[in-house]
Amino acid sequence: MRLSDRELQIIQAVFDDREFELLARDLVITTEVAYRAMQKIYVKLQIGSRAELIVRVMSEYLAFVADHEEPETSGLSYWPLVSKRRPPEPQRGRTTHAA
Repeated sequence: MRLSDRELQIIQAVFDDREFELLARDLVITTEVAYRAMQKIYVKLQIGSRAELIVRVMSEYLAFVADHEEPETSGLSYWPLVSKRRPPEPQRGRTTHAA
């Protein structure tokens, strides 16, 4: 995926679930410019919705992580690069068995 810095900012706003009005205000652009930029991203990535954008970016991200993963890391330990929230860590050393 080859995207400009501005396009990456817009994609981050999508992950943050910001609407065009807030996105435009934060990036100091008009709502129309934000909308056109999103349409360019859709064309560039050959997608048609925010949901498809999220799926595409996560797929690319997970493929990148899989290619660059170090032996001591696993799962979504790189999650903070995509979101400020981190998924819960699995409990280690404790197992529960159904009775």
